[in-house]
Amino acid sequence: MPSTTGGARASSRERVALVIFIVLMLVGGAILVSYFSTGKDWSVAATFLDDSVGSLDDYSVVVFEGTVEPERDSDEGIYPRDARSTMQVPYGSIGVDATEQTPTEGISQIIKSIYQRFEKLTELPRSDTVYVSDVRDLYELKGASVVTLKVDDLAYYAEPLLLDSGNRTFGVFSIASYTSRVQMRSIVDALEASGADSIVCIAPRSAMMSGYDGLDVVIFTDESPEGFEALSAKRGSDETLLVRSPERGTAGVVIFSSNNVPSFKSVEAL
Repeated sequence: MPSTTGGARASSRERVALVIFIVLMLVGGAILVSYFSTGKDWSVAATFLDDSVGSLDDYSVVVFEGTVEPERDSDEGIYPRDARSTMQVPYGSIGVDATEQTPTEGISQIIKSIYQRFEKLTELPRSDTVYVSDVRDLYELKGASVVTLKVDDLAYYAEPLLLDSGNRTFGVFSIASYTSRVQMRSIVDALEASGADSIVCIAPRSAMMSGYDGLDVVIFTDESPEGFEALSAKRGSDETLLVRSPERGTAGVVIFSSNNVPSFKSVEAL
């Protein structure tokens, strides 16, 4: 008569083995998902490291001039007048509050304010403008293949162009008004069919974009900080790198790794 105890033990071992197999499959799946979700981050980190040490032999770089106007304060003057002031001083931007002041104190403050204003007006203009040509030379010295874009001239890329950096061919196009998904897809397909390895779109604002399918990088030349922040939060982590052009006088740099993962940085000084 067959032993029921032995059969039960065999069945128990089979169930344990099945459970272990299922657990291993789940762990393996989690590892794969984690790898693919963080692979982009690893590539960006590696790009930052290689850029820092100056070794970019397998990289392609896109350099462009900043287009955003610097934000300025909209006050009445450099030294705003106190709203409590009861005595209006000529050319009020000097900003003197004569309330409850003795004549000597008032004259002293006026002289001090005039001197401060004179110092401000005689400051030398900024001479730390970053030129695209200098940034290009810098990255070529690091071993990267470099192309430059004229992102402030949308008409230049109204007809899509192919730009060869040496080890990568960029397909570049611009849009100046809202463009449908069908039109966008047609442009991307045509560039890829012509040999483009990476697709770069230049647009004034995100409101003109119907979608981002097939685009590696989108450069916004006139997007507000608030609009760009909202767009980035809405899209989260995505295959398309969204870039807000830096301020005038600086340069934007998009670095493509060998596995076609782009990252962005602005260069404010050299």
